[in-house]
Amino acid sequence: MAVSSLRERLSKLQSKTRSRRDGSLSTPSSSDKKEKKSFFNADNAIDESSLTETNNQNFTIDIPNLTFPDIDTSKPPSPLSILKAANRLSKRYIFPQINRASPHTSLISTNSKTSKISRQYPNILIQDQLYSIFKQNETLIDKIVDDLISNLKLRIFNMNFENFNFNILIVNDEYNKIINNSFTDKEQKMKENFVDLINSNPHCNQISTQSLISSNLNLSILISKGLICISNSDTLTSTSNGLYNLTLPHLGGLLRVIKNSAKWITTTTAKTREKLITSNDLQHLWFKPFIVSKNLNSAFNREYFTSDRVGVAIVKQPNTGPGINIVKFRGLGLEWILSLLIGTGILECYHSPVGIIYKSTGKHL
Repeated sequence: MAVSSLRERLSKLQSKTRSRRDGSLSTPSSSDKKEKKSFFNADNAIDESSLTETNNQNFTIDIPNLTFPDIDTSKPPSPLSILKAANRLSKRYIFPQINRASPHTSLISTNSKTSKISRQYPNILIQDQLYSIFKQNETLIDKIVDDLISNLKLRIFNMNFENFNFNILIVNDEYNKIINNSFTDKEQKMKENFVDLINSNPHCNQISTQSLISSNLNLSILISKGLICISNSDTLTSTSNGLYNLTLPHLGGLLRVIKNSAKWITTTTAKTREKLITSNDLQHLWFKPFIVSKNLNSAFNREYFTSDRVGVAIVKQPNTGPGINIVKFRGLGLEWILSLLIGTGILECYHSPVGIIYKSTGKHL
């Protein structure tokens, strides 16, 4: 009897073990009950181990609304494709919210402060953005960009502005327009001397004081036009022996906007438990509208009522403005800044059942 009783107990224990393994008798653990609140809800829970990095050979741009229809990004880059991508990045995606309707926000008036300031910024791109378009071709991209600079198709700037030590690129045709608009008819000789000087060495992004004086260029006029500035490394030295950086009008303000917007995205992503965010959630937060409150002295939100012609009280809708970040970051395109963050390795792009995922790597600009 004792032997049969032991066998029966062993059989019951084995059946319970199999049931637990199948999940039919599983119970939530204490760690599950005390789990931190995730950025994602229960319906959109993501298993990070199931994510697949999008670095296959047939690469497509995994940034919503960022398209290059005339460029085959699955092929190695060529000088023509790099130049096309540079033109599209610098002109199409930098301020896409200005002066056009968007499904996420209201149309920004051309007379608004945001629109006026954004029109002053130069149309530039960052070399690292090209790495997000042509994956695993960084060395080839660097070589092609170097050749395009030598052939006066692109112009390079390296300002090292507040640790912004990235190569800033501008299409040379756009740079020539800036130069032409910076000089008056009476200053044509100065413009010709300046163009001859910078074209004599296409790769230079710094010019010595002696070279500027030898070319009969007025330093103070060039500084006031925003075409040169004193190098940070020479601010404490005599300007007669110092160096001047080639720059662009209002470039400093644009670089501040780029740094602040990149910091906002990385901080928003790092706040989540998983250190990642879906593309849809990021766009929702980026285009989130703000409410213009009329009750500035109250600690709580008060509903404002009005009445129609027959005297029925109805709730008066509050005034709303465009997306908070559209105003805060002067209309900078979300796609434009995402291409920079992915190209520099600050964000990694994945595919998941809930859509495109951006994960923070811990790096900073």
